[in-house]
Formats: sequence, C-alpha cells, structure tokens
Amino acid sequence: MTKAFSHFLNIDISGVRGEEEGTVYEAVSNDDLRAIFETKKTEIFKTLTEKLRNEWAAYPYVYVFAMHNHQAERLQEIFKNYDISLRVLPRVSLPEGEKEWGIVIGPLRRGFRTSDTILLTEEDIVGPRSAL
Repeated sequence: MTKAFSHFLNIDISGVRGEEEGTVYEAVSNDDLRAIFETKKTEIFKTLTEKLRNEWAAYPYVYVFAMHNHQAERLQEIFKNYDISLRVLPRVSLPEGEKEWGIVIGPLRRGFRTSDTILLTEEDIVGPRSAL
C-alpha cells in the first residue's frame, strides 16, 4: 500500500483498481466477519481473539479504528482482558513499520482485508450504533 493511503481513511478502497500499469489493491470486505459476530454476540471478542492469534497471526498490519479516544481506550482494555496487546496509535504507519498492530482514532467508513493488512471498524466488531 502506498503512503497516500493514510490520507484517505474516509474512502473505502476495497475493489479499487489503479491505472493499467499502476498499483492494484485487492481487498475483501468484512461482511463475513459481521455475520459471524452477529451470530456469536456473546462471544465477539473471544472469536476475534482466536482469529488474531491463529488465522491472522502472520498479518503485519492489523488496525482497529475507533471514532473517539474513549472508545479506543475501551477497546484496548477489552483486548487486554483477552491477552491481546494493542497500542493506541497516532496514525497508520504502513508500510514504514515491519509489523504494526494497534487501535487508530479516526473515521473509517468500512473495514476490509488485503493480503497483508486488516482494517476493522467498531461497527465491524459490535454492529451499528443505535440511534437515540
């Protein structure tokens, strides 16, 4: 992924293709995860922890996006209870870092997965927010 990626966090780039000879991003939506979490509402973080420890362990970049600092800290605490250490990051630094897993404060409309990166939103994990 290019450095420009971090400047476009509000854009869902899943399925976006560059110019003919340019960079191509192949991505999978997180709709399958949403369905799994919906059926296992009482085991969301247990299921997510198992994926992080097993299926996704080799991914160099895993980011969970939270809209506010309070939500980021809450997610960090929940993951800590499952022995998953995720730092709250000031920004996404791929591809600069060798491996980076963390929580990023900021908007991301939809999460997605590529061959080396996983981006999850609060909505991917716990579902849409209820309107008051």
